[in-house]
Amino acid sequence: MKACCKGLCPNWSDVGGWMINAAQVIELLMTCTLYLLVSTTLLCDSLSGAPLPRSVCSLVSLLFLLPCLLLTDLRPVSVLSLLCSLAHILIR
Repeated sequence: MKACCKGLCPNWSDVGGWMINAAQVIELLMTCTLYLLVSTTLLCDSLSGAPLPRSVCSLVSLLFLLPCLLLTDLRPVSVLSLLCSLAHILIR
């Protein structure tokens, strides 16, 4: 905020920084929710032969995604992202 609006609104730097942080937190929460929904849909569609309720697929997806909450470094995140990209390339 200080770099973008330098000189425009000098009194708004603290409020603007708070607004930017709030927007980032909301975006990250929505992204996490989206990943849970996408993985649940993918799991349910992959197991279409065994009709499982959507809530069971959601709980199984949540159990697989819970260890990601313990990540404190971005290196494992980037490795997981690379593996996900490689999986998408192989699927095509």
